[in-house]
Formats: sequence, C-alpha cells, structure tokens
Amino acid sequence: MKKIILLFILIAVSYLTFLWYFPVKYMDAVNEETELTGIEPSVILSWIKAESSFREQALSRKGAVGLMQVMPDTAKWIAQKYKLFPNREYNLYNYHDNIRIGMAYFKY
Repeated sequence: MKKIILLFILIAVSYLTFLWYFPVKYMDAVNEETELTGIEPSVILSWIKAESSFREQALSRKGAVGLMQVMPDTAKWIAQKYKLFPNREYNLYNYHDNIRIGMAYFKY
C-alpha cells in the first residue's frame, strides 16, 4: 500500500512540475505548429521556456518580442516569405502568431 501511495505522489509531483514548466495554455498553438512543421512539441516548448519562460509580453533589451523572442524585422520577413498571415496583420505579442512565426523561422 505504501508503494502505491508513493507512486501516486511521484506521478502527481511529476505532473505538477510539467504544468509549472510547460503551461497548457499554449498547447493549441504548439499542436497546430507540430502538425504544420513536423517539429516535436517538446522542441517548441523547450524553446519557449528558454527564450521567455512562457511570458507572452516578454521584450528583450535588443528588441526581441514575445514567447519565442522574435525580432520584428525577422518576423516581417518570415511572414512575407511564407505568406503566414495573408488576410490580417500579425501581432508578436499574440502567442499564436509568435509561435507560428518562430517555428517558420526555425524550420527555415
């Protein structure tokens, strides 16, 4: 019985640790980019964690913006090159747009 309780505690702690480091809020955009680019979700989540610690409003001293810390000039170039947003303007502070541009640049 003690082993089962310890196993349950270990699983619960592991799950809570995962949620702390990789917020579920961004999984819809991550899964969509996984389908489009074939890049593993763990790569995308790790990049976001390293670049911005999952802060959508992150802004570096050099001017990189958002979750994936994309430079505005790079975002403009990638969005035009791959026609990522043909019917609207993108917003680098929008997590979905930022992930789409960041992964297109990564794939490039």
